[in-house]
Amino acid sequence: MNELGQKISKTISYKAPIAIKLANQIIDEGSQLELNKGLEIELSYLSKIFSTEDALEGLNSVIKRQRPTFKGK
Repeated sequence: MNELGQKISKTISYKAPIAIKLANQIIDEGSQLELNKGLEIELSYLSKIFSTEDALEGLNSVIKRQRPTFKGK
Protein backbone atom coordinates (compact mmCIF):
# COMPACT_ATOMS: atom_id res chain seq x y z
CA MET A 1 0.00 0.00 0.00
CA ASN A 2 1.35 3.44 -0.87
CA GLU A 3 1.72 6.32 1.56
CA LEU A 4 -1.63 7.91 0.68
CA GLY A 5 -3.41 4.57 1.09
CA GLN A 6 -1.80 4.08 4.50
CA LYS A 7 -2.85 7.56 5.60
CA ILE A 8 -6.45 6.99 4.49
CA SER A 9 -6.51 3.58 6.15
CA LYS A 10 -5.24 5.06 9.42
CA THR A 11 -7.85 7.85 9.29
CA ILE A 12 -10.68 5.38 8.69
CA SER A 13 -9.49 3.19 11.57
CA TYR A 14 -10.33 6.04 13.99
CA LYS A 15 -13.94 6.19 12.80
CA ALA A 16 -16.94 4.34 14.22
CA PRO A 17 -17.05 0.85 12.69
CA ILE A 18 -20.84 0.77 12.36
CA ALA A 19 -20.86 4.12 10.59
CA ILE A 20 -18.16 2.93 8.18
CA LYS A 21 -20.09 -0.27 7.45
CA LEU A 22 -23.32 1.62 6.84
CA ALA A 23 -21.54 4.23 4.71
CA ASN A 24 -20.25 1.42 2.49
CA GLN A 25 -23.78 0.01 2.18
CA ILE A 26 -25.15 3.44 1.28
CA ILE A 27 -22.46 3.92 -1.36
CA ASP A 28 -23.07 0.46 -2.81
CA GLU A 29 -26.84 0.92 -2.94
CA GLY A 30 -26.79 4.48 -4.25
CA SER A 31 -23.91 4.38 -6.70
CA GLN A 32 -26.04 3.26 -9.65
CA LEU A 33 -29.00 5.52 -8.89
CA GLU A 34 -29.91 9.08 -9.75
CA LEU A 35 -28.84 11.66 -7.18
CA ASN A 36 -32.29 12.12 -5.61
CA LYS A 37 -32.76 8.37 -5.10
CA GLY A 38 -29.24 8.09 -3.64
CA LEU A 39 -29.98 10.89 -1.21
CA GLU A 40 -33.21 9.18 -0.17
CA ILE A 41 -31.23 6.04 0.65
CA GLU A 42 -28.74 8.08 2.65
CA LEU A 43 -31.52 9.76 4.64
CA SER A 44 -33.17 6.39 5.32
CA TYR A 45 -30.04 5.26 7.20
CA LEU A 46 -29.71 8.32 9.46
CA SER A 47 -31.85 7.03 12.32
CA LYS A 48 -29.96 3.73 12.30
CA ILE A 49 -26.58 5.49 12.39
CA PHE A 50 -27.50 7.99 15.09
CA SER A 51 -29.19 5.43 17.36
CA THR A 52 -25.91 3.63 18.10
CA GLU A 53 -23.79 3.90 21.24
CA ASP A 54 -20.90 4.91 19.01
CA ALA A 55 -22.85 7.94 17.77
CA LEU A 56 -23.36 9.09 21.35
CA GLU A 57 -19.67 8.48 22.04
CA GLY A 58 -18.74 10.59 19.04
CA LEU A 59 -20.98 13.47 20.07
CA ASN A 60 -19.74 13.34 23.65
CA SER A 61 -16.14 13.38 22.47
CA VAL A 62 -16.78 16.63 20.60
CA ILE A 63 -18.27 18.22 23.72
CA LYS A 64 -15.46 16.94 25.95
CA ARG A 65 -12.80 17.69 23.31
CA GLN A 66 -11.26 14.25 23.48
CA ARG A 67 -10.73 11.36 21.06
CA PRO A 68 -13.71 8.97 21.00
CA THR A 69 -13.35 5.29 21.85
CA PHE A 70 -15.71 3.45 19.54
CA LYS A 71 -16.93 -0.02 20.54
CA GLY A 72 -18.87 -1.04 17.45
CA LYS A 73 -22.20 -0.88 19.26
